[in-house]
Amino acid sequence: MDIASHLPEWLPAISPKFALDLLLVYLGTVVQASLGFGFALISAPLLKLIDPDLLPGPLMVAGMLLNAAMGARGLKAAEKAPLAWMVMGSLPGLWLGVLSYDWLTPRQADMLFGVLVFSAVGMSRLHGAKHATAGVLIGAGFFSGLMNITTTMGGPPVVLALQALPGNRFRATLALYFLVIGTISLFVLPHSVQLDLAKSIRGLELMPAVLLGLWSAGPFERWLDAGRTRVAVLLLAAAAGGILILRSWPPVDQAGMAAVISIIKDALLDLVLE
Repeated sequence: MDIASHLPEWLPAISPKFALDLLLVYLGTVVQASLGFGFALISAPLLKLIDPDLLPGPLMVAGMLLNAAMGARGLKAAEKAPLAWMVMGSLPGLWLGVLSYDWLTPRQADMLFGVLVFSAVGMSRLHGAKHATAGVLIGAGFFSGLMNITTTMGGPPVVLALQALPGNRFRATLALYFLVIGTISLFVLPHSVQLDLAKSIRGLELMPAVLLGLWSAGPFERWLDAGRTRVAVLLLAAAAGGILILRSWPPVDQAGMAAVISIIKDALLDLVLE
């Protein structure tokens, strides 16, 4: 199939694969800009199959720029005290995450924290949304920092801790928290997963999708703010826990995995070209 013949004339320099990269980043941005989190949860799994060179550095750069934009836009709405407690708790969590990197395998970490996230979502659903105390916020920050290093998915603990906040305050506080913890993480990542700064700059190529996602998220924000934010938060947090548990399963053999990746990649490219 002649892929180039399916592209619009005004997109001569954009390959189908990069167009799909931009689409996934756009969808992740819309979710995070509307709800407060979910950028990597939506975009990373498929990007890992389609364009693994975008992980982790370039996608992390795009995510941090997204959080910076959201944090700046909602600076006045952010809850400063909860933010400070969570950042305080994240510091020992990040430190322990670095220490545990050598003795806790990624699969063990995914299973452990996947189950914990599922349990926390269930408890939250049963007991309702309550404004978190300083102790709860510190604990949420601790587990968020620990999970950020061991599973690269540190959002669920703080998301669940802040779920009682109104939508605009929820989004702004999370954006600033993710920006701070993301910046700190760059300096404490274990040597084996430290980022290639030259490659990470590729994240700037994703910014058109991020900016478009921020611009188009307004209607979804308003829809969620009409009493739907907490349900969406619990569903997405549960999805994060489910992804962690699925990642902990023994992988299929390499040939089988390559075949699955090829099928998914071809199907997604066909969708883009239709």
